[in-house]
Amino acid sequence: MIDYLEKRKADNRNMGLAFVYCDYRDQVQQTTENIIGAILKKLLTQLPSILPEVVEIWKKHSNGRQRLGLFQTVEALCNVCKLFTTVFLCVDALDECADMLTLLTSLQHAASKVHLFTTGRKHVRDIVRQCFKNTKMIHIEAKISDIQILIKKRIDEDRTKDPSLMNEALEHDITEKISAFSNGMLV
Repeated sequence: MIDYLEKRKADNRNMGLAFVYCDYRDQVQQTTENIIGAILKKLLTQLPSILPEVVEIWKKHSNGRQRLGLFQTVEALCNVCKLFTTVFLCVDALDECADMLTLLTSLQHAASKVHLFTTGRKHVRDIVRQCFKNTKMIHIEAKISDIQILIKKRIDEDRTKDPSLMNEALEHDITEKISAFSNGMLV
């Protein structure tokens, strides 16, 4: 999806594009403020100059700190989004975000020309629909055979480093157990 949007953006300078990946291992750093800040930063780099309104927001609210609060970050994002004819925001692994409801609620305020694309597990759908009533959803689920191919590929990569790591029976056990617990998610 990102590759497709980047190609479209190359043909349209008035299109904004930002994407972030949520990682469950980085819950401390991945706050709503930081995620929106990362989106804001990516959009700002696509502009020929920094918007005076954004500079004013930072000067007015930073109080000598380096970071803005959530409200000010969302305010800056709204101002920046207005400079593009359309904006695509992609949030991958939304279900790994510590406070996804706050993030989605904050992104609601960005602008009407913002198109949000998210990925996540099944339970994310209801939360997204709370914030974005008329959203379109596509259910995608990995086939067991795809999961098994990926597991075999990873095992083979490890086996090239050390051929004695495992035998066929252990490989079979690992493949079966991970496939059974994957619930349609690629590992």
